[in-house]
Amino acid sequence: MTPPSQPDLERVAEAVTELLNARTPEAKGEILTTRADLLLSPIAAGVTEFLLTQHQGDETAIQQLEAHRDLLALARTEGVQAALDLISIPAIPDDAPTDPVADAVHDFLNSPTWDERKHLLEARSDLLLSDAADSVLSDLLIWSADDEAAVRYLEDLRDLLLLARHDGIDAALADRIHPSFGELQAIFDELNRPARPDDVPHRIELCERALRLVTRDTHPQMWASLHVGLAVSLSTDPLGDRAENIEQAIRLFRLALKVLTREALPEPWAGANDNLGKAYRNRIQGDRSKNIEKAIRHFETALEVFTPEAFPEKWASVANDLGEAYRDRIR
Repeated sequence: MTPPSQPDLERVAEAVTELLNARTPEAKGEILTTRADLLLSPIAAGVTEFLLTQHQGDETAIQQLEAHRDLLALARTEGVQAALDLISIPAIPDDAPTDPVADAVHDFLNSPTWDERKHLLEARSDLLLSDAADSVLSDLLIWSADDEAAVRYLEDLRDLLLLARHDGIDAALADRIHPSFGELQAIFDELNRPARPDDVPHRIELCERALRLVTRDTHPQMWASLHVGLAVSLSTDPLGDRAENIEQAIRLFRLALKVLTREALPEPWAGANDNLGKAYRNRIQGDRSKNIEKAIRHFETALEVFTPEAFPEKWASVANDLGEAYRDRIR
């Protein structure tokens, strides 16, 4: 599931927090003036109400929050200048008690990257993966009901936390954490070097490592290319059971072709069909005549793209493979 783009929710929360913590009337007036588009929005009222629930029992904090709530309500109904004329509200003191669960949820919502969210989940799992955290998000959803984007965003993160509770943090974030560019780049640098026959086992290991870093959903073309590369290496692997290696290669080529389409990626699509034809021609298991017929079909499919005009060298190579398969058919 691809997460929706982050709405103004966190920007509104940041603006409300700045207003609450401003130490002088002048500072509050500047924040209210410069961030009126956020502070006078419906979601700002919801954030303030949410904070009121988190400070129940602290009379000083409640009074200050209510004063800020009323200030924003005045600004919405009478205008910012009317509110500026009345500003005389102290900030919430630094030592005011807070709800650790609400704080953890706030930090999670405002983390700029999924790597940081993962770190928070691991460090504060006792708070974020609790019924109390789910209740906090439920309250936020109620207060954000008029903001469709905020609702989508909060629902997505709430579902993610529930998934993390049931399946674990790594499983919940599997499609959110992008692979390390540096590690992938190093793997592809090695794979792009000229290969010798004795390099094949290492190339298989490299492809398998890379496939642990990418998924079909997040990086479909890279995922498919790695399947093709792994299949090609298995087809020529001098180690292990050759028959089983070819069976695995066939499965990998077929998986890659679920992503590689003629319309979107004609050349990789044709290359995968050519390689699949070779695998069927060399297949040890199954009926030999049926394998040859499948090989012929895949070679002919590849030649729909690899024409003598567009790809003369590849056309010659695949045409030769097709000719060999026809000769095998006659024998």
